[in-house]
Amino acid sequence: MTYNFDDYLNTVRQNIKNKKLHAPICAELESHLQDSADFYVEIGYDEETANKKALEDMGEPATVGESMAKLHKLSGWQRFLLVIFFFVAILKVLDIVLTDITLGYWISCFTSIYQPRDAIVLSGEMIPLLITVMAGIAITMYTKRKAPTIMSIIILLLEVPSIWCFGNVIRMTVGGSLYDNLTHPFTPTVMDYAVVIILTAAIFLMLLFLLICVIRVFSKPFDDNRKLKRNIKIFAFSLSLILTAILFSVFAYVDHKDKEQFELYSRVVADMCDLCMEKGRITADDFEEVKERFDYLEIKEVDLSAYDIECSSDEKFYSAPIGDGLMINSSLNLSISSDGSFSFSAQADRLMSEFDLSFRYFKTTRILSYNNRWEGSDDASLYIAEYLDKVQQGDTIDGYLNKVKETGSDFSYFYDADGYTYPYLAGGTLGTDYAESDYKTSDGAIECYSTHLDTSDFFGQWYFDIYADKGKFVTAAEMID
Repeated sequence: MTYNFDDYLNTVRQNIKNKKLHAPICAELESHLQDSADFYVEIGYDEETANKKALEDMGEPATVGESMAKLHKLSGWQRFLLVIFFFVAILKVLDIVLTDITLGYWISCFTSIYQPRDAIVLSGEMIPLLITVMAGIAITMYTKRKAPTIMSIIILLLEVPSIWCFGNVIRMTVGGSLYDNLTHPFTPTVMDYAVVIILTAAIFLMLLFLLICVIRVFSKPFDDNRKLKRNIKIFAFSLSLILTAILFSVFAYVDHKDKEQFELYSRVVADMCDLCMEKGRITADDFEEVKERFDYLEIKEVDLSAYDIECSSDEKFYSAPIGDGLMINSSLNLSISSDGSFSFSAQADRLMSEFDLSFRYFKTTRILSYNNRWEGSDDASLYIAEYLDKVQQGDTIDGYLNKVKETGSDFSYFYDADGYTYPYLAGGTLGTDYAESDYKTSDGAIECYSTHLDTSDFFGQWYFDIYADKGKFVTAAEMID
């Protein structure tokens, strides 16, 4: 070493972030150095050699400075960081317990190998886990306190289900089966389970090893652990970068395919609305014209008896998938009957409409509200509600249809020549006092346009059934709940 006492103590000061600790720590170190130097002088060394040996015994000043800072009072900023970290971390623990245990999400996580769509959504919890672990490591290194790392280990143990889902996503992606598993029925094999178990264990153990290394560094305050600290930072950064890149790549792919599907769905809705505005009323006689409008879809006749669904022998049903159905199954459904009745609807699988690829630190917020392009548009909901407050009998319904077209909202139309009231209509389920004459056309038929929107707001159900006569408004039934 080439340090004299002053140089040594100056280097120590540079490695103590809290300036209030400079004086007491340096005074303590200077006393130890002087005592040690005096000892070497007493046993026969000259003053210069004694000072040198005292400095060698004390160790590297950077390491000593960090170690001494750990043993002393934290700065106000360090205490603030610790309080904020533990406040958020405790909320996260409660969040995990509430969702994974109380609400049974952990069951969904471990059975997600059968349900790849759930695995995609739940794998997003890896990002909050990585944020917590890396924040715990960073704050431990900054404050020289092991508690944040210990809290990160607790959260890591609780988040094993999320790592399991992430491992399942990696299995599908690396194996090239992501698209097939999401779009077709999937039965996992023993090998699938083995791969997911290995991936889950590998990710868990790497994160646990990282956290244990951090604890080891600060368990021996006077050891020179600078090389280990540097390796921890490199490993933590590299691991986080790799796992985040994998997850974001998968999410970007799924979101891209979902966007393509929704754009096609919106085109179908737009063509349906245009047909309704052009014709005013659509009957079975218009079927071929309607079918030709959707020549970009593969419309096929469906035998409902094969699904144990009873239907009249003079009714025919047709369906066409809309897009690949990666996360949402959407289709165009049509029906005609010999009496001239006609219906068509753009349907999306409502059981899956709450999938959410947004990144949220707390899982509970995902349960309370979801966010995806398939959910009902607030713009459409508010517009239609306001529209129904103002519209009068005999007015055109083009404003309503244009808003549905603009937003790509849920939409269906039916014309029933016999005037039969369908039980699933809002007017038939909301306890309305309408008499049949209130919503039937002048010739005794029923013509109805429906938009049923489920949004993630507090008032999340906006159901509208608009009855018309050759495209002119008659009455409406609505539900807002």
